[in-house]
Amino acid sequence: MNTRQIEYILEIANERNMQRAAQKMFVSQSTLSQTLAKLEKELNCQLFTRNIREMIPTRAGEVYIRAAKEMLDIKKAAYEEIARIANVSQKNYRIGISSHEGMDRFLVASGHLQKTYKDIDIHAIEDNFDGLLEKLMQKKLTFAITTCDSVQMLPLPHKVLKCEEIKLVAPEGWHPQGLEFCPNEVNWTQLKRERLILPLPRSTTRTMVDKALKQHDIRPIIAMEIGNVESTLKFVSQGNGISYLPESLLTDKTGYYFLSMKPKLLRHLVVIYNEGTDEDPIVHRFMELLTNAE
Repeated sequence: MNTRQIEYILEIANERNMQRAAQKMFVSQSTLSQTLAKLEKELNCQLFTRNIREMIPTRAGEVYIRAAKEMLDIKKAAYEEIARIANVSQKNYRIGISSHEGMDRFLVASGHLQKTYKDIDIHAIEDNFDGLLEKLMQKKLTFAITTCDSVQMLPLPHKVLKCEEIKLVAPEGWHPQGLEFCPNEVNWTQLKRERLILPLPRSTTRTMVDKALKQHDIRPIIAMEIGNVESTLKFVSQGNGISYLPESLLTDKTGYYFLSMKPKLLRHLVVIYNEGTDEDPIVHRFMELLTNAE
């Protein structure tokens, strides 16, 4: 039951702005514009009036929006009922995970599902991005919750759960060489002589940082490699070097700064799956819960 077009139109109605709606849906603005134009042509009427500030639903648009919401409610109820009917015998779901936030969301979503469906068995398998992708290709996983620097090159269907910035973490009082103050943004070329405390090799953050350093012709001085966030922050606050961590893992504790790189590093938290996997009602519900489990 493909309701993507309906979701696009509802997001436009919710944001009343094409650009913001596109950002929320993690698609291009042209994709939303084309979807709306095609639908309006099909219905032979305008669904939104457009001005400089916002897009306002017409009377026809209000009818469509009301019906669209009802259709999504019907879909949700139908999927839940089908899942109950299908759940006659135990089903096994193997979920690959490669990030802290992915694990947090998995725990919330799987806990809810196991309370609702008593005869399902859910296993979490931790691995890095490449390992999870290989297991998915071999059909050894139901789906994977992982992070990547770009969704454009993913070889399998996917759903974006979140986009966040990878921040430079520096101790209080630190500033790039050549400056007497600490700016809000730091150019990569200003880090050529800095000691770096980096995440473990093959992690998404490490891969992204290594790629950026190489692009800016920087041979990093690696002070240490750590996979634990608390240890990384402790070493940074003690002045042992600077590091990189996803924004969602940073706290407001004293002892360090959180700075943006220029250009910024952005990573996506995604669910990747094989074609048709999301047609399983329980998997579909699982993905909905992962989206809302913040």
